Amino acid sequence: MGVNLLTQTAFNHLIEGGLCMRTAGMAKKKDAISKRLAAISSATPEVKNAPITTMKTRRAERALRENVFRPAKLYTSKSDFLPCVIRNISETGALVRMESDQALPEIVVLRLIQTGRIKKARIIWRDENDIGLHFIADLTQKKPTDQKS
Repeated sequence: MGVNLLTQTAFNHLIEGGLCMRTAGMAKKKDAISKRLAAISSATPEVKNAPITTMKTRRAERALRENVFRPAKLYTSKSDFLPCVIRNISETGALVRMESDQALPEIVVLRLIQTGRIKKARIIWRDENDIGLHFIADLTQKKPTDQKS
């Protein structure tokens, strides 16, 4: 009888403190979470006609790259430049190898020495002396055509 009295007293204390109501609320939340998890696990994914992409297909979709070994200049300001070598190039970007891993700004200008082409580019990745460039704009000035008056 003493144990029952102690248990009843403890129970009354819990009720007065509102703990039973909190426990009941937690049980409802736990039940709701269980229902959500069951719904998620039994649901079938909605398949849209999206192609499955792999590394191979992503590379194929990229602009065609030409492996080259061309000297170039990487301008960091109007007058400051660093010599570099273009390892591959496409319409959208280039892989450039520098002589050193010098700090560079985010936006640079690449001048191809042999062709005279000038491209404004953003550095998108860097691995020591190799730099990946994404071309932003073509700054090559087009020669004016001769016009007869």
